[in-house]
Amino acid sequence: MLKRVKIVRATVRPDLREEYLGRWRRFAEAAAEVGARASLYEDFVLPGRFVEWVEYEASGATKGRIGEALQGADLRRACVRREGEDVNYREVVLFEQ
Repeated sequence: MLKRVKIVRATVRPDLREEYLGRWRRFAEAAAEVGARASLYEDFVLPGRFVEWVEYEASGATKGRIGEALQGADLRRACVRREGEDVNYREVVLFEQ
């Protein structure tokens, strides 16, 4: 199955951290509703530097709904900088289930 992975780096000021986390939580809940997996990682050494990771089916409908969820969460509003990439991957199955 073809998947799409979106990886974004975000830098958040300390005074906007709680707002950012709330917005990310709303996005992750909306993403889960369309079958996506969303994870957020914060740099251990530099608090406020995050990596947003989202994996979902590469269908046009799903991509559109993920885009709507991102737009609704308006994550850029709580970031100093937000940049990333969106690529297609095919899962490599190493073990039969």
